[in-house]
Amino acid sequence: MRVPRFSLFCLLSFALLSLTLPSFVLSQEPNTVPVRLWPASEGVEFLENKSTIQALAVSADGRTAATGAGRNIILWDTASGKERRRWRCDASVSDLAFNQDASRLLIGSRDKTATLWNTADGKVQATLRHQDAVTAVAFSRDGRFVAAGLAKGQAALWDARNVKPLFPLNAHKSEIRSIAFAPRGNLLAIGSQDRTISLWDTEGNQQKILEDGHKGAVTCVAFDARSNRLISGGADNTVVVWNVGSGNMLHKLVGHSKAVCFVAFAPDGLTAYTVSQDQCLIQWNLQNGKEMVRTDVAFPVRQAAMSQDAYWTVLCDSSSPKTLALKTETLGFEEPQLARPQNAHPFAHLPQSPPVYRFHPEIKPGEPADQSKNLPPLRENRKNLVEFHTKAPFALSVGPDRIGTMWDIQKKDAVFAFSSPSNLTAVEFNPVGNNFAVGTQNGSVTFYHPGNGKQLSQLRGHTSAVLALTFSSDGRWLLSAGQDQNVVLWDLTKDSLVSSNNSHTDIVTGLEMMPDDSKVVSISRDKTVRVWQMGGSTGKLLKGELVAEESSPLLALAIAKNGEWLAIATEDNRVIIRETHPRQDGEAIEFPVVTELKGFAAPVKTLAFTPNSAFLVTGGDDGVPVFWNTQSWEAVQSFPQIRREIQRQRDDFAQKNVTYKKWTRPGVREILYEPVFCIAFSSDGQWMLTSGGRETFLWQVSP
Repeated sequence: MRVPRFSLFCLLSFALLSLTLPSFVLSQEPNTVPVRLWPASEGVEFLENKSTIQALAVSADGRTAATGAGRNIILWDTASGKERRRWRCDASVSDLAFNQDASRLLIGSRDKTATLWNTADGKVQATLRHQDAVTAVAFSRDGRFVAAGLAKGQAALWDARNVKPLFPLNAHKSEIRSIAFAPRGNLLAIGSQDRTISLWDTEGNQQKILEDGHKGAVTCVAFDARSNRLISGGADNTVVVWNVGSGNMLHKLVGHSKAVCFVAFAPDGLTAYTVSQDQCLIQWNLQNGKEMVRTDVAFPVRQAAMSQDAYWTVLCDSSSPKTLALKTETLGFEEPQLARPQNAHPFAHLPQSPPVYRFHPEIKPGEPADQSKNLPPLRENRKNLVEFHTKAPFALSVGPDRIGTMWDIQKKDAVFAFSSPSNLTAVEFNPVGNNFAVGTQNGSVTFYHPGNGKQLSQLRGHTSAVLALTFSSDGRWLLSAGQDQNVVLWDLTKDSLVSSNNSHTDIVTGLEMMPDDSKVVSISRDKTVRVWQMGGSTGKLLKGELVAEESSPLLALAIAKNGEWLAIATEDNRVIIRETHPRQDGEAIEFPVVTELKGFAAPVKTLAFTPNSAFLVTGGDDGVPVFWNTQSWEAVQSFPQIRREIQRQRDDFAQKNVTYKKWTRPGVREILYEPVFCIAFSSDGQWMLTSGGRETFLWQVSP
C-alpha cells in the first residue's frame, strides 16, 4: 500500500486527541524559531533553533524526545510538543542516547567528549574524554555500559555506573557512523564508513565482522528484542537483516532510493521499520523480506527515532529545524498476515464478562457451550498447564487428562484438540513458532504443528515424566528434564540427543535458558540450583555447576526477560530473587541473593515475569496470583479485580455442587479456591493466563 505524500497528515488523525486547536506559538525566545503545535489531524510538530538538527533520541517509553542542533540540546514532550528543558553544550552535538528510564542523556560531541547529563536538572554528571571526535553514542539496556564511536574508526566502552573507561575497541579504519547494544546478553554492534559492521562483547573481544552486505557506509544498526538478529541501513539505499549467531545475511531489503537513516525491528520481530532521505517510511515483512507498507513524508528526513514499543516515531527535517512526533500506528502500518490455523471449530464456551474469560479443557471443540453446566468434580493433583504462542494470538492448554486444546485468544474459541497416549506434563512453544513441544509421563517429548495439532516427531531420552522444557532463542536446541533427574540436550536440526547429564540427585522441577542462550539454569527437589554452560555451535552441555543450595526443596523457576533476575520458589513458602550475573568466589560461582519474598500462606507453585520484566507474578496453593514490582520487590494491587472475580466465579461453581478444597489465607476470609499451577504471558504482555486443576482464566493485563 502506498500513501500519497500530500495526504500524510490526513493519516495522523489520531496522533493526539487532546490537541484540537489551530497551530499556535508556544515560544518566542530570541534567535529561535517558534515552537508550534499542529492540529490533532496533523500530528505534533516542534521546532528547534535556526540550526538544522544534527542529533535525535527518543526515550524507551516514547514520552520524551531530545534534539541537538549546533550546541543546543532541548528535551520535548512528544505528546504535546512542549519544551521541557534546554541547555547549551561546549561543542557541536553529533549524537544523543537516553538510558532506559530517560534519567540520563549521553551527548556525543565533536570536541572529543561524550557527556552524561541528568535530564531532571540539566546538570553534567560526567565527561568522558576520547582521542578523537565522537560520532556515535549508545547506552546498554541495563544501564551498565555506554559506548562511543570515533571519527577515525575506533570505539570506546565505558562503565556507566562508575564512569570508568573499560576497553578501547580498534573497530574500523574509518569513521564510526552507528552503534547499538543488544537488548539481551553482552553484544555491541558498530557500523562504519568502511561498509562493514563489527560485533563486540562487553569484555572488549571482537566476535564477528559482517561484510559484503552494503556498498556504502553503514549509517544505522539495531538488534531485535531477542538479540538474535541485526538490521542495518546504508548509504547505498539498502537494508540488510543479519543472523547474529552465524553472521549470515537473512534478507536484503531494496526499496529506498536514497541513504537509509533509521532502522528498527517491531517489538514482535515479525516486521521492521526503515526511514530514508528519499522521504519514505517503509514497513517490511521479515517472514518473506517483502515491502508491506510505504508512507511518503512531506519533507526530506535527516534523523528518525522510535520508542521501544514502536508506539511513537519522531522525524527531523533535513532542510529546516522542523521535528514531527507522531504515533506509529497513524502511518498506516499493518500487522503481518499469519496463516489462520486449519480445522478451527466454533466457540466452545460462553465467556464471563470482560476482562476475564474461562476456558474448560473438558469441553472439546464442537461441543455445545451448555456442557459447562455439567463439569466433573475437581480431581486431586490435577494439573493443567498453559502457554502462549510466541508469534500468534493463540494459547495452548494441556493437562494430565491426555488432552491438549489450542485456543484463539481474540475470538475466545477452541481451535483444535489433540490427544496423547500418556499424561501431558510439560509444554513449551518453539520461539520460531513452527511447532510446540509437549513432555509426557512416559518420558517422551512430542512435537506438534501449531496450526492443526498434528504430531510432527517424537524424541525419547528420559525414563520417566518430563517436567520441564526450554528452547534456545533460535529454536535449534531443546533442553528437557524431569523425574529421572537428568538434563537432556537435543539438536532439533537432526532430532538427535546431544548429551544427558545427571548432576541432580532428585527430581528436576525447573529448567530455563538464559536470554543470551549461553547458560541453562536448573533447580531440583535436591535443594540445589545448577548452571549448565552451552558449548556454542557444538551444543555440548557441560556438567551443571552448583551455584546455590537452599534449605528446602525447590519447586518453580523463572528468569526475567531482561536477563537481570532469577526467581526460585521453595517448599517452605518463600521466593528467592537472585542476580543472574554470576560472581566468582574462589573456585565457586554464585548468583547473589537480591531479596526474599515471604508471607505466602502456602507454597508457590509457579512463577512468571512479565515480558517487560516490570513485575514478577507468583501463584500457588492459596489460589490468588500476586504481582511483585521488580524495582521495589513489594506486592502491588495492580489487579484488585482478580480476587473478586475468582471468588465470584468459584461461588457460582460451588452452587453447582463442584467440590473444592478450602484454605484460610491470613487476613483474608475463607475462600473456595483452586490452586494456581501455571501462569503465562503473551509476548506483547497484554494477556495473562492462569491455570489450576481445571479452570484456565484469561486476563487482559493492559487495554
